[in-house]
Amino acid sequence: SYDESDLENRHAHLTNHCIAAEHASYGQFEVGNEIWYDQLDAELTERFPNVGGSVLRRVLLPQIRRQVVQSLLSSRPLLLEARSDYYKSFQLFGYDFLVDSCLRVWLCEINASPAVAARLLPSLVRGLAEHAIYPNFDSSYRSSTRVPTELSPGDEGQFELIYTPAVDVDEHEISRMAADTQ
Repeated sequence: SYDESDLENRHAHLTNHCIAAEHASYGQFEVGNEIWYDQLDAELTERFPNVGGSVLRRVLLPQIRRQVVQSLLSSRPLLLEARSDYYKSFQLFGYDFLVDSCLRVWLCEINASPAVAARLLPSLVRGLAEHAIYPNFDSSYRSSTRVPTELSPGDEGQFELIYTPAVDVDEHEISRMAADTQ
């Protein structure tokens, strides 16, 4: 457990998966120290019955979506600078969040090269191809692919549309809006 007087204990602080795997109790409570949406939601719903339903869907995911959108809007000017008429590119980001005892979600970090659990990899690759690659090469594919606007617990690895930009919004206005939400 966390003890600020013992800063030498690498396992008592926020660590990555590689460091956690070295601990004696790694995998003792769940395989690979990973739990999935449905397991997390069941645990939180039991601990916080006053929420009146899915803690994940009603409390945590709205905060996560808002933080993802705000982080991307705040960097949109830089991302737009990288655009080119000659090629189209995309970036997969991995977001790490912490949840406190009051069910507040805190953005910990954004990874440019995220690790992906083996269970999620096939759907991630398929989703990237369907939503980031194929539409740029096959115009008929664009109309046949729909990204869901809301996912449920158990939908790990699926893509979800969480933001639709306003049409003809000035880029400076978007930057200002992102700054105002912080």
